[in-house]
Amino acid sequence: MTEHNRKQLDVVFKLSITIALLLVSLYFLKSLLMPLVFSFLMVMVLVPLCQKLESWKIGRILSILIVLFMVFVVVVGLALLMSTQFNRFITDFPDLEGRLQNLLVGLITNIEGVFNISQQEQLGFLKDNATEFFKTGSKYFSSAIGATTDAISFMGLVPVYCFLILLYREKFKNVILKLISSEREQSVVDIYTKMRKAVQQYVTGLGLVVLIIAVLNVLGLSLLGIKYAVFLGIFSALLTVIPYVGVFIGGLLPVLIALITKDSMWYPLGVIGLYWLVQILEGNFITPRIVGSQVNINALAVIFGLLAGGQLWGVAGMVMAVPILAVIKVVFSHVDSLKPLAEMLEQ
Repeated sequence: MTEHNRKQLDVVFKLSITIALLLVSLYFLKSLLMPLVFSFLMVMVLVPLCQKLESWKIGRILSILIVLFMVFVVVVGLALLMSTQFNRFITDFPDLEGRLQNLLVGLITNIEGVFNISQQEQLGFLKDNATEFFKTGSKYFSSAIGATTDAISFMGLVPVYCFLILLYREKFKNVILKLISSEREQSVVDIYTKMRKAVQQYVTGLGLVVLIIAVLNVLGLSLLGIKYAVFLGIFSALLTVIPYVGVFIGGLLPVLIALITKDSMWYPLGVIGLYWLVQILEGNFITPRIVGSQVNINALAVIFGLLAGGQLWGVAGMVMAVPILAVIKVVFSHVDSLKPLAEMLEQ
């Protein structure tokens, strides 16, 4: 075995051990690391705004508070925009539940006519599986309660972490530069600059994409006469932050609402057609032109990242999967022995 092959095997071995230890740490320390990683990604987007305010002779602490307040206003404004129709949705829920029951009764009747399976047999099948269904439902309900608690904790920690990271960012930079040799200093600065640029372009571009998709969804659903068009349109647009999966999940609720509230099958078909058209526009025109080629990651890597992120950190992990992959690609592309892996991530 040549010396070159030995070095390659050594790199692969060390990388495998590092990835294994990292995955174990990410899973068992997710409550600690998840908000911290998300905060670092957010800081990469917010740093230019803070630097701009500081260039206007505004103090660092006040600059950070202004930027975080701007983010808070955007989040609260979005919540208020959706809240009116969401409250109507909650108020109308008993009526919607009754219509859904009627829809299911009609479905059972149709199954009896087409497949010659009696209603008693269908109800018997449902009854036999009811116990398992409720067991599964209670398990997911408990998980949902836990996820809600984690989300509240997450939302409370992120602003604090963002504030402290932005406040001490120069200190972090100086410590990192002191830990590395002087000949690698410029390389580390270049890596950080490209990482920040990739995350900034992805997050800001994605925000604009979500805004455009929300407008298209709301307009389309309103033209179709679907109830709660604003809430459903914005909600499904927000889910597009999860590539591939989000648009499918986001389209299910509007289709179900159309089935329950409308008497014709043309309405749910119209909703399906709307989301199909928006998805084509988003995938072929909107995202490529706005997000650009900075986050140039192939579909296989994205899907694997989504599955891994979902397995490790749930929905938050799926949302952060793409920017984290972009950061990994930048780091790999600056290490000679890892450049083939960076090329493997590229589209």
